Amino acid sequence: MLKTKITPLYERLSRDDELQGESNSIYHQKEMLDDNALGKLSDARYAALDAQYAKEQERKANGKQKEYEERIKAAKKAEMEAKKTAIRAEDMAKGVFISVGSIPKEEPQKGTAPASVAV
Repeated sequence: MLKTKITPLYERLSRDDELQGESNSIYHQKEMLDDNALGKLSDARYAALDAQYAKEQERKANGKQKEYEERIKAAKKAEMEAKKTAIRAEDMAKGVFISVGSIPKEEPQKGTAPASVAV
């Protein structure tokens, strides 16, 4: 006997999606549900993504999502700054990079242009 899997499809609105028309959140959720119904997305992966989405919505509702995003953004920025510093130190050791502060300060010198260049 052939077993048929029936998956009910539904859409869940997020607080940010109180707009007219279909939002990105709804579009991506439809895609996820369709992929699960067609067997492209396993039930376990669907459950994990759905739980992640529910947790995100809960954080948005109580303001924790913004804090979370700012914390992640700050961590990524710090990571990028550390990488830049390491690359800069490596380039300085190779003599490829010289910081502006290490260049001797000299007064600009007036030059004389040859008569052929003067207008």
